[in-house]
Amino acid sequence: MLYFLFFSNGFEQSRESELRRISEFKIVDSYRNAIIASAPADLEKKVAKAKPIFLYSIFPISATVKITEDEYLESIYKLCMKAIGTSCAGSIKAECLDLNSKRGYSAKDIEVYVGKRLEEDGFSVDLKNPDFFLYLVLMNMKGYAGCGRYAELSRSYMEPFRHYGHEYKVSRSELKLAEAFDEFGIKAKDGVALDIGAAPGGWSLFMALHGFRVIAIDKGSLDYDAIKKAGVSVKVTEDGKEAGKLLKKFEILHIKSDAAKVSFKDISDIRLLANDANLQPSESCGLMGRFYGSMGKGSEIIMTIKCATRNVESYIKEAKDGIGDVWQIDRIMALPSNRQEVMLHAAMKKK
Repeated sequence: MLYFLFFSNGFEQSRESELRRISEFKIVDSYRNAIIASAPADLEKKVAKAKPIFLYSIFPISATVKITEDEYLESIYKLCMKAIGTSCAGSIKAECLDLNSKRGYSAKDIEVYVGKRLEEDGFSVDLKNPDFFLYLVLMNMKGYAGCGRYAELSRSYMEPFRHYGHEYKVSRSELKLAEAFDEFGIKAKDGVALDIGAAPGGWSLFMALHGFRVIAIDKGSLDYDAIKKAGVSVKVTEDGKEAGKLLKKFEILHIKSDAAKVSFKDISDIRLLANDANLQPSESCGLMGRFYGSMGKGSEIIMTIKCATRNVESYIKEAKDGIGDVWQIDRIMALPSNRQEVMLHAAMKKK
């Protein structure tokens, strides 16, 4: 059976070894962080059980076609009809991932064309709440497609076919935090979020806009103008002595200091510790451990594991060893917006 496999960028060496540990497979086609592979029909179940780090999405492919220059759009539509077959009784939404065709049509152009043709042929097109999701992958002048029930597909299935909806206000790093919130199901719990390595403030602002009161720790400055423009109040201080008192007045408290020198006397309800510091994993874990006493019941951590070389597995092991028995790791994975790093999510064990 054919599958479209979508990996996070920058982990080409690790992705195939990871997939090889999950199942036997044969690469049929590839381009950058995407491959078409022939594998056993139970690959989806094996992937779900394995919880891979680098493999972000897997799509079963039910139709293929060679795209011709003289009938470019028409050959793509024929591909769609093969994928739909006779089993699609309901409304459809079509989305396209055009990896490298460069034929003058954007993925959006193709989606619009397919949508119009479907309507002309009597299909119902629904862009908001369809019954079926028709996905198209264009790679090396070949087309691959499949069709599945929209309600049964997770967000991660559809992620490669669109840009993430969040528009960052301070820095691009907000995108990976937005993906982490969505992927790990993180929600504000009327508590405090701690942002280690906060500058220039994108993560702090994102968490503040999602209901947290945020303590941002970094010797560097935040983008105060962008934060205030977003309607979020911010206060700058040099230590955490009155953090609890100041958080009652301000949504973001920026402690302009080294995290290794900060401690709290009146904070005990930190619900989320977010760590994007550019440090070795062991150092990052050490900094997080300093704030264990200020963490509340049911607290969570998000940490980016920085990978200075391609030996990714060694950095992951270093992070796991650094976490120790304090937190229970939920998932380690490379999200689409990660660049030479992976994201770790964990929950605190009972105190």
